[in-house]
Amino acid sequence: MGQPCDYLIVGGGAAGCVVARVLAEHGYRVTIVEAGRTQTPPLRRPADYLRSFGTRDDWAFVTVPQPELAGRRIRQPRGRGPGGSTRINAMIWYPPQATDLRMLAEAGGPDWAPDRLDASLNRVTAWVRPEPPRWLSTASRRFLDLSRPAFHAPHAFARMTDRRGRKTAADLLMDSGSVVWVDGQAERLLVAEASPGEDAVAPRDPLRVTGVEVRQPDNPQPRTILADRGVVLCGGAIGSPTLLLRSGIGPADVLNPCGIVPRVVSEEVGHHLVDHLVMPVIFGIPPRERFPTRFSVRDLARWQVVATGPASSNLAEAGAIYALPPRGDARQDRCRPPAGDDAEQARNQFQVHLTPTHYLLHPADGAPAAMTIGVNLCRPRSRGRLTIRSADPRIPPDIDPRYLTDEADGAGLVAAVGAARELARSEPFAGWVREELLPGAKRPSFERTLQAIRRFSQTLYHPVGTCRMARDGTGVVDAACRVRGTVGLHVIDASVLPDIPSVNPNATVMALAYHAATRMASGSE
Repeated sequence: MGQPCDYLIVGGGAAGCVVARVLAEHGYRVTIVEAGRTQTPPLRRPADYLRSFGTRDDWAFVTVPQPELAGRRIRQPRGRGPGGSTRINAMIWYPPQATDLRMLAEAGGPDWAPDRLDASLNRVTAWVRPEPPRWLSTASRRFLDLSRPAFHAPHAFARMTDRRGRKTAADLLMDSGSVVWVDGQAERLLVAEASPGEDAVAPRDPLRVTGVEVRQPDNPQPRTILADRGVVLCGGAIGSPTLLLRSGIGPADVLNPCGIVPRVVSEEVGHHLVDHLVMPVIFGIPPRERFPTRFSVRDLARWQVVATGPASSNLAEAGAIYALPPRGDARQDRCRPPAGDDAEQARNQFQVHLTPTHYLLHPADGAPAAMTIGVNLCRPRSRGRLTIRSADPRIPPDIDPRYLTDEADGAGLVAAVGAARELARSEPFAGWVREELLPGAKRPSFERTLQAIRRFSQTLYHPVGTCRMARDGTGVVDAACRVRGTVGLHVIDASVLPDIPSVNPNATVMALAYHAATRMASGSE
């Protein structure tokens, strides 16, 4: 069984590494289970992160066919190995907006008050030490000079990076000697045996979770790892609900067809899946400004010596948040005043990611000289679901975000595309930007633009919500991130978010993890 631990963490990504460090600093013995521990470190040049997709650093999930996206299956890259998805993402560090902190406070109550969350954000930011970019493309520099009114003006993204290039969440644990890593995939949770005569399907007392069964490389027999104080799931919006379901915690209508005995009937597990869907609005730029798909000797030398040049770009270089124009009208001379509560205000906004590449073709050698104004709704309304088809851990879950099933999301993205076209016609882009490559000049109407969105939009890699937190008893976890109906089991990761953050969620998730783990370690949960 190996060395005993106080807390067993399943998932060594952004949340898991923060939880592990907090617990270790409070003197607890911590073990992290993460597949791929023996893998070589991820590619360090930030500009190469797209090349990680589909490799052994990626779980390479895909969605079920999405009817509102022309029946396409949308890839869902999820990082595999120490650092989780921070191994393969664009490293953007975007602090949560005030509306995001209030969203968590509404779900978690007084202990999640915005000022307390802000203190947790400050603490984890000091650990990460995000840096400004060392180099920006011409496209991004022009973008930063746009004068269009914005809720969050154009800015270069801060990043999780250092002198070596890519920084992963696992780097936060480099000096944490009391944290033990186990290379393996968690297959199911272990629970205390029922007492003689106790109903195993609907026990009177909460289900006591004692450890995890782990499948390790080159070992045909699963390994049992026990925890004296508790198990913390940090596998994200895909990994955590999948493990709960395989362990008999979830909706009976999902578990029974898989031959899994429902140990805790929890109808919410896997529900409320939401993700940012991005539509790339792509424009030709002067050939001399083409971002390299293969770096020259000079580019590599600049990177090796002073860590700058195009190899240091994280591609998603800059961004902004704007008000959504009225449906079908890209003209917006000023920001609209906020309407309704925080959630409605955020639903009237869209985010921009500026990249100096052809979003759909880079890094293919034949990719043309292009820049992309990627647009996504800050708070989409569509909700999906994650389920499983089998108790076999080798069979991936069914991921169904149900993109654009709420008609307001399609209309909002059409308006955002129109606004992106206006941005590309504005100074200082005017006269520098060339033809519109996608959706294209032949698709100016609402209907044709929506058709293009259905054919070309992609995930922005931000799935959340499948084990959401709620105080009113409806969520999978309570305000302390404890799984309802169990003892000794927490979920602390993006899956517990009650709604999607209005910006890139990594900083929000790490702040959430610090906050929840600190409460758990101090006994104040």
